[in-house]
Amino acid sequence: MKISLCKQNINVCKMNIINLLGLIPFFAIMLYYESLVALVIVVNGIVYHGIEPKYKYVDVIFNMLFILWGNTFSTYKYMNILTIIIIFIFCLNCQIYSCYIHLLFVQFPLAFLLYQYYENKDKNTDEQIIRRESYDTIKSS
Repeated sequence: MKISLCKQNINVCKMNIINLLGLIPFFAIMLYYESLVALVIVVNGIVYHGIEPKYKYVDVIFNMLFILWGNTFSTYKYMNILTIIIIFIFCLNCQIYSCYIHLLFVQFPLAFLLYQYYENKDKNTDEQIIRRESYDTIKSS
């Protein structure tokens, strides 16, 4: 029995130009923030959406790990709820497989959340330092 994440016909989307375009924001994030995460997403996306659809599970597994990482370490206020909505849309889209839905409601929002992670990264560090200093001050009193 073959288990599939999507009902997508692999032969239909040998090279999916639409979803390759969805990698552009990740490429920009990779360049601007020197992001290893964005680099891996771009490489996996090019391999899966552009070269060999058999690597779908590699792409999905890496994306799941990065989503888990982002939700664990980001303090962006809407990260968790937006991630839940995006995953829900991804699962719904697995039933109909629209490249446009994947682009507009999965790829672009996830790129936005990765951008928010990097934009809030320094703020996260500053907040953690302030909390730690406050805790140390209270502890030493």
